[in-house]
Amino acid sequence: MRDAARVAPAETCQEEGPKDGQVAATARSLGLPEFLGLLACGDDATLRVTALESVNRSVFETTEKEAIMLFSKVILMLNDPVWDVKRAAIQLLSELAPRFDLDTLRSLKRLLVYPVQTMIACVLKPVDAEGYCRQVLGDRSTVQAGVSRQGRLLEFLDASLQADREIVLAAVKQDGESLKYAQQNLQDDDEIVLAAVAECGPAVEFASREIIARHAGLRALREGRGLCLCGDYVVLEDLGQGAYGKVVKAEHPGTQRLVAIKKMSYDPDGRGRSIPAYAVREVSLLRKFTHPNVVQLLAVYMDRSDIRLVFEFHPADLHKVITQCKQGSCDLPITEVRQYATNILDGLYACHSRQILHRDLKPENILLGADGVLKIADFGLARVNQQQQALTQNMATLWYRSPELLLGAEGYGFEVDCWSAGCVIAEMCTGQPLFPGDSEIGTLIRIFQLLGTPSQTNWPQGTQLLHFKDKFPKWQARGQGLKLILGVRQEVCAHEGDQLLSGLLCLQPCRRLSSRQAYRHPFCLRHD
Repeated sequence: MRDAARVAPAETCQEEGPKDGQVAATARSLGLPEFLGLLACGDDATLRVTALESVNRSVFETTEKEAIMLFSKVILMLNDPVWDVKRAAIQLLSELAPRFDLDTLRSLKRLLVYPVQTMIACVLKPVDAEGYCRQVLGDRSTVQAGVSRQGRLLEFLDASLQADREIVLAAVKQDGESLKYAQQNLQDDDEIVLAAVAECGPAVEFASREIIARHAGLRALREGRGLCLCGDYVVLEDLGQGAYGKVVKAEHPGTQRLVAIKKMSYDPDGRGRSIPAYAVREVSLLRKFTHPNVVQLLAVYMDRSDIRLVFEFHPADLHKVITQCKQGSCDLPITEVRQYATNILDGLYACHSRQILHRDLKPENILLGADGVLKIADFGLARVNQQQQALTQNMATLWYRSPELLLGAEGYGFEVDCWSAGCVIAEMCTGQPLFPGDSEIGTLIRIFQLLGTPSQTNWPQGTQLLHFKDKFPKWQARGQGLKLILGVRQEVCAHEGDQLLSGLLCLQPCRRLSSRQAYRHPFCLRHD
């Protein structure tokens, strides 16, 4: 820092009225203790912004050591997760730039990761130390990389860069509201505007009247009928967050068709831009798959940061249906149980006929259409079944996972889906999960208690699997096990539902009913 005693206060440091966005009551009035206190408010970004906008600039006119410490605290705000804090830090540092000494400049230059490199160039523009700003801001690729990670840096760039189509496009894809700082002609550019409102619906406020007039989706957003756009669809509401991404409900403004859109980000650990393997699987398996009992993939949209899969929309799933019956203290009617079982097994047979192994069949992944037909969904864990291929064991959700998976089998096939289907159908009959273990061992114990512990008699291969232990309790199969469980629903047994479930829930995989055999069982209500 220059010698404080010999540096006259800069004109920008004098007391003045609040500018736009500043807090009028405390504009430029905060002393050092208040400034440091607000700057340390990690849970409230508004207070950090207030500190940076309202600090009296005279607090930086102190000893060299203390001034460097204060500058360092402000410099750290360039890495704040909230853009408004970064923006306030850039503005404050820009005002104070003429006071920087070489040590402070070196501190700034050490933050040379994107997008901070571009931020620092904006900070140093008032002094253009050693031509650094010209070097950074004159490098188009550096600027584009900066705004692609912090779109609102566009505000601080020169007019020539705000008129650069590729730079603006990169900025709005990262932060839609950076459209506000683009040159006017680019606010009428279809690709730029649609990218901006796909990232952030309120960005439609900065689009030209002409583009809004010619685009139905933009008009819907402008009128408050939606959150943002995704391709040709207006996003209406969030439906939930899953392990592999977010699902939203959307509508086509022309046809009013409702869809569900699954949004999955690229490479969540940040090491690259590759499409996630589970997204590739789902697209490759479903793009040409049309069946009344399998959810239909309608479209795929790819962006710089995510991939979005558009599916037909169904308002409920089987888990909700079972839960509603349970809350109403009633059973799912036997006709619906049989029809739903038929839907599930028909859809599963269609998958297996195409060599698709679902691997995560459960009530939450079985959707109910408005027409009362069930559709199998969520193929993120699915695989093409190949002989002699080692596969991961920890796939199906615990309660619906087959005993061979729980015991560590690597070579498995369609039988694991058939087991899961049996668990789901049993749950429809009773309203309760059949094997609700709280761990892999807990689930195995529940299975063994009902079907018997693997032995040389009932399943010799099971005793050779990795996680099988000789010390497992030796339960014998309960001869009337499933029939006793289903006894509360006599109509299930009357239609041979217990026989269907005994075939699907056979301990030994090779003796289980296939999806084709199960679909043709008398319990199912086929119309062929």
